[in-house]
Amino acid sequence: RLAGGSKATLVKYFGDRNGLIAAAVEEEARGAMAGLLLEHGDAGKGGADLAAALAVTLEGVLRFYLQPASLTIYRAVVATGGDDPGAAAAFYERGHLTIVNGLADIIARHLGIDPAVLAPTADSILHTLRSGLYEMTLLGLRAGIPADEEITARAVSAAHLVMPALEQMRQEQAGSH
Repeated sequence: RLAGGSKATLVKYFGDRNGLIAAAVEEEARGAMAGLLLEHGDAGKGGADLAAALAVTLEGVLRFYLQPASLTIYRAVVATGGDDPGAAAAFYERGHLTIVNGLADIIARHLGIDPAVLAPTADSILHTLRSGLYEMTLLGLRAGIPADEEITARAVSAAHLVMPALEQMRQEQAGSH
């Protein structure tokens, strides 16, 4: 109503409420990842550069996850308890997988590996990132958004944890050429 559109227009472009929510989630996720991709641009390749780029990227992703709107959407999807599989699938496919693919693209720029091959690894990295600080905030065990220093420390820790595996992938890729 506020935008001056009709329900028919919404149905035409988004299908239903879940489609509209999915489009909003995807737009926010793409915006977050686009900003991180631009920040890294065509950064040089190499282990140290990858570690730094990964830490900064994960920090940006964690900040996105910790935004009040992101927390609210995640809580709402989880609260449906599977009663609305369409909403859950839309959130996962257009939210989570958008972040996974964006992270895979950033890592691929440094490793010279197809981003599609890196998607499962990027997914695991995001699960690592969300453990601890994010989970406590999501569950309400922490009041408010964590301090900048905590977010940075969590992102750096997650990056350090996964760097040996990424380095091994780089070596395997180099060995196959």
